[in-house]
Amino acid sequence: MCTTPRIEFTIPSSDIELAAKRDAAVVMTAAALSAENFEKPNPLSALNENEKRFRKIMTQNIRHLKEAGVRLAVGSDTMPGAGVLAEIDFLKDTNVFSNLELLKMWSETTPKLIFPQRKTGALQDGYEANFLVLEGNPIQDFINVKRISMRVKQGDRL
Repeated sequence: MCTTPRIEFTIPSSDIELAAKRDAAVVMTAAALSAENFEKPNPLSALNENEKRFRKIMTQNIRHLKEAGVRLAVGSDTMPGAGVLAEIDFLKDTNVFSNLELLKMWSETTPKLIFPQRKTGALQDGYEANFLVLEGNPIQDFINVKRISMRVKQGDRL
């Protein structure tokens, strides 16, 4: 009988504590899930046992990072076409974050981490005028992040 070794992906609490102590930022990705799952999101009941185990471990890691106060950002290292929206959908499905927390990670923390010298991620005087106009309030219904009615980059409507 051939058995596949079980690999654990739990982040040790000592690493989480060190990340929080050093004010390290963790860019969350769920790239180990296939791009096919991102393109056609499956309800948890439709996932195979490995995917269910992966999601459970990822959710646990994310919850521990958040509880420790680690700065969390959103990234993507999935195949072309899946992008960061698939990562946001994955994070939403973990039920670890409120809609507001997801929006702040995505629109404030992440751009400030990527572009530390630029004034991005806020609607304030002197900041870059890069923003989206949505058809509804994503804090009330997160699906509104996909309902974009206008895009503005550096003050120009796209």
